[in-house]
Formats: sequence, structure tokens, C-alpha cells
Amino acid sequence: MRAAGYVRVSTDEQAREGCSLDNQEARIRAYCDSQEWDLIHILREEGYSGKTTDRPALQLLLGSVRDSADVQVVLVYKLDRLSRNQRDVLNILHELESHNVLFKSVTESFDTTTPGGRAFMGMLGVFNQLERDTIAERTKDALAHKKANGEPVGTPGYGWKVENGVWIEDEAEQAVLCKIREWYELGASYGWIADKLNSERIPCKHGGAKWHASTVRSVLNAKR
Repeated sequence: MRAAGYVRVSTDEQAREGCSLDNQEARIRAYCDSQEWDLIHILREEGYSGKTTDRPALQLLLGSVRDSADVQVVLVYKLDRLSRNQRDVLNILHELESHNVLFKSVTESFDTTTPGGRAFMGMLGVFNQLERDTIAERTKDALAHKKANGEPVGTPGYGWKVENGVWIEDEAEQAVLCKIREWYELGASYGWIADKLNSERIPCKHGGAKWHASTVRSVLNAKR
């Protein structure tokens, strides 16, 4: 059996769960050795969320399935490495099936060679979707609670910073913000202000890149 592996991790997952790319790859290689399968290659996806299929390595994998008969089975460490979205999982599996390519998770006891395996895979996809939706709902509720209590949410804009979970004024940035407002009230354009800030070597938020007219506009129009 000719196999292709796919491994994925986002930065926060690797820190939280320890499911590093190297660990996933090692498990896939060990499984192929145990089955005496020919592992053609392993495609690595680092720093990409499982919420979308718009991922370079995943698209490369699917492209190789469409354009070549070399791959007979695709392996992952766990189903949610493929996707955390139920519909995306089913679409990907349908794509593999349409090209007579099997699918196997090396840490979950099912594959697509049996009706029971296909049914079980669908159930896991449902649970992955439920987990994602639950996290999203909890985040939404937490943000609503903060807003209801007058607490700031999101990333602080220019002129503000976070200390101990509270937004406070950044004195240096507030001084620059005052200059920007003065120039604007005197009739200066966004572009002129951006050029002025760059000429004075005043950094953007967190020491970022150069100022642009759009940056100045967003700073002036931003709410706390």
C-alpha cells in the first residue's frame, strides 16, 4: 500500500497539547512500518487552524490525489488534524473516495474500508464540530459579559496598553496621539501626517512598520 501522511499543528495547540509535527510524523512512520506500507511522503502544515481547508499543504495533498495514482491511502495522527469542521471532513473524505484513496487515523480505530468505519468517522466529525461551536459560543458569551460590565475587549489600540487585564494609557503613545490630532485639526492630510511621523522616526504600535495614511486614519477614528 502506497501511503501519504499529513500532519498539522497550530502554535497554541503545540504548546497546549504537545501534538508537535515531529510527534505526529513519528507515529505515522511507525504505523506504516507496522503495516509494511510504502510511505511516499509526509506533508507538514505548521501554524494553520483546522477551521478552514485553505491550507497550502492540505491543498497540495488533495492535488496529488487528483493528479496522480501513486497515493492509495492518506494517514493522519488524528482526525482533527485533517479538519475540525464536520462538513470539511466529509468533503475531504468524499474527495479521497472519488479517487479510490483510503483514509486512516493512526490513533483512532477506524478507516474508510468498511461501512462501520465510515459511520464512526462521521460521528467523530460531529463531535469535532460540536467542540468548535462550543468554544465559539463560550468566547461570545465572555465578550458579551465584559461589554455588559463596561470592560474593554479585544486588542488595545494606539495610545493604550494592558496591565493586569486592564487597559491603561500608554504615555508615550498618548503624546504622539495628541500630536496627530493637533496636525489633523490644523488641516493636515492623513498622508502628510504619516510622512511626518516617519520622518521623525516615530514607530507604529509595538514598534511596527512605517506609518501610512490608512494607519493614521484608523488611529484617529479608533475607539478605546
